[in-house]
Amino acid sequence: MAPSSLKRKAQKSNEDDKLKRSKGTIDSFFSPQVSIASKVSNHHTVKLLAVTLNAEQTMVYRMVVNEGKSVFFTGPAGMGKSLLLQVIIQALGEKYLHNKEAVAVTASTGIAASNIGGPY
Repeated sequence: MAPSSLKRKAQKSNEDDKLKRSKGTIDSFFSPQVSIASKVSNHHTVKLLAVTLNAEQTMVYRMVVNEGKSVFFTGPAGMGKSLLLQVIIQALGEKYLHNKEAVAVTASTGIAASNIGGPY
């Protein structure tokens, strides 16, 4: 009988899931947790949301807010670009509270602009 060409896969264990979850916990421990303002419906009520940035978001956040660098960041849908941009805008708004013209934000599409609260 000829050997089968099908390869067996190792069964996934609960330990694998535990390791992945613990790594995420360690990463989030070293990532800053920031609060962002979120508008609620048309009542213009603002509430603060606690957000934890991942390692890449933290790096971009620090480059912009702490080091004053201009950056371009991109990525696929659902990666947290708009969230990161909202956090950066809020932090810079607080940093330059007395000089509103010190901060300029651009977005390459109308959807991106509206997602971060800008005009169309």
